[in-house]
Amino acid sequence: MAELEAAFDVGSIAELGERLAHLTASDLITVLAALTAGGGESSSTAELAAAQIDTREAAIAVADAFKAAFDE
Repeated sequence: MAELEAAFDVGSIAELGERLAHLTASDLITVLAALTAGGGESSSTAELAAAQIDTREAAIAVADAFKAAFDE
């Protein structure tokens, strides 16, 4: 979370949540890079940007990851 707070220049989890509610394509790549790093499969934003990613599926996966993290 700290990596995402820094990437999006926010000071709290609440601000991060507000920021993530309005993701751009480049924001999605940033979040995916942080999630893959946290999962042990580090991919750079450049690698992810060059990959063929279904943005709808990626957005759903990101939402599911955050839901799982905060529902615990």
